[in-house]
Amino acid sequence: MTGESRMIFLVSDTHFNHPSIISFAGRPFNSCEEMNNKLIDRWNQVVSQQDTVIHLGDFGFGRRQNEEIREQLNGVVILLKGSHDSANYRGIINVRRRIIYEDLVMTHCPLYEQTPEGFRNVHGHLHQKFNPLGINICVEHTNYYPIPLDDVLSGKFR
Repeated sequence: MTGESRMIFLVSDTHFNHPSIISFAGRPFNSCEEMNNKLIDRWNQVVSQQDTVIHLGDFGFGRRQNEEIREQLNGVVILLKGSHDSANYRGIINVRRRIIYEDLVMTHCPLYEQTPEGFRNVHGHLHQKFNPLGINICVEHTNYYPIPLDDVLSGKFR
């Protein structure tokens, strides 16, 4: 696919291989396997092999299992480590604290009032909860799809 532009996507809190997240976050899945399959399918529907996905933390549970999931996902994956990401995963670029891009400060946990002036905080961690001071991109807010970075930059996704 030559000539196609590469896109950057954002996603957070996929929690692959984490069965209790289904009830905790009110996810519409009957099993962890169903959730994993749906998340992988939706990821690959929008992300090509040439794209980049910035994951804002809580990728999943279990190092070996996460590496197996990673092998099934399209694109280059950059992981901003979240509350449950303790290991470095093969096939994933790991980042520790935050990513700054244009006027966005990307973090796992919301910054709330500590967002630097002139910046917007894009975060995960809160799952289905709304944060009026930031942009929550947990999968519960994105219909379980990664979302284009351009949609966040333009204000289309809020």
